[in-house]
Amino acid sequence: MLTGDSVHESKKNHYSFDYKGIRIDPYRLFRIYNIYDPEQQHAIKKLLRAGKSVKTLEQDINETIATLERWKEILKEDELADNDISTNKPMERTNAKHFI
Repeated sequence: MLTGDSVHESKKNHYSFDYKGIRIDPYRLFRIYNIYDPEQQHAIKKLLRAGKSVKTLEQDINETIATLERWKEILKEDELADNDISTNKPMERTNAKHFI
């Protein structure tokens, strides 16, 4: 548990803490747990500070759920694309907007 004098919240970043001389922030946690999907990283960061910043707890929870729902969609889209590629079927075009 990160409590007591051994933990000092960094003034540089509200996600960052020093613990026993080691800087603990989401990026270190992502490396420790091998979390590389940006959607998962985003959801974790939102939950770490849920309700403790500008937005309400409910807003942060709703945004986290939306992020995780989109991640599920992406995984399904990737699975469908992989299946199309493996069966040599051409992928169907969608009306998805491309962002620059």
